[in-house]
Amino acid sequence: MKTTQIRAILIFSLLATPFLVCSQTKGYLPLEVGNAWYFNGWSIPQLEVVGDTTIGGRSYKSVFSRATPFYYLATLHFRQDSSKVYRYETELGADRLWYDFAASAWDTLQDFGGGWVLECMENQLVRYAGKMRREWSFSTRGNCADCISGEVIVDSIGWRECGGANFDLQLSKAVLSGKTIITNVPGPQYAGPTAFNVAVYPNPFNSMATLTYTVPWQGPVRISLFTILGELVSSTVIQLSTPGRYAYAIDGSKLASGLYICRVAFGQLIAVKPVMLLK
Repeated sequence: MKTTQIRAILIFSLLATPFLVCSQTKGYLPLEVGNAWYFNGWSIPQLEVVGDTTIGGRSYKSVFSRATPFYYLATLHFRQDSSKVYRYETELGADRLWYDFAASAWDTLQDFGGGWVLECMENQLVRYAGKMRREWSFSTRGNCADCISGEVIVDSIGWRECGGANFDLQLSKAVLSGKTIITNVPGPQYAGPTAFNVAVYPNPFNSMATLTYTVPWQGPVRISLFTILGELVSSTVIQLSTPGRYAYAIDGSKLASGLYICRVAFGQLIAVKPVMLLK
């Protein structure tokens, strides 16, 4: 091999190394003792990594959480294995997969039975704290529209928001490795028109489906369901007081099997989703 070729390979390898290392970096959810997340102007952290512990021969990070409805205090135990993060469930005496950063939207992480599942609701690129970052939304979803709770996590920052139905905490700052990151309150700047997102799951569905929609500002949302022939089946107007992610139950228990069209109108923005009802 010629000297010039060898030199070119060496230069390329040196230039490529940072990108290769970056692509393989672990720690989507920063788990380091001392890391803390502050929400909605609270002077004390709502989530904080307080120590290391060993359970069943495995190493975990202990996370003290005030970020739950009614401020129930709890210490959670997490461990990360490659792109997956597991939470130790005391009542089960075992790990449960809680986050998977290789997941795409609507991937099911856990099926608890009885209509309850843990899902990756969204995986998208957002501008946050001055940089383009990958964001995941992980939710525990039940078989009713208002039974959704979970966390939104931004790569290299950690928790951006957490909570459940009618309870939401937005990140105001994070302290990671001793450095304070001030975020763009009340949240990230979504890239382009993807701030208005609509999805239906499951599809096809049997009796009940969940329509999720994200809106970038307050205003009314009209949700209409039509037959394939254009006949109006139902129409609901919901007045939203704040931007965010919402859920709506599509009840097909009294409808005949077939293809329907779900239309979601938010101001001048309109999304149309075909849904299949199978009984």
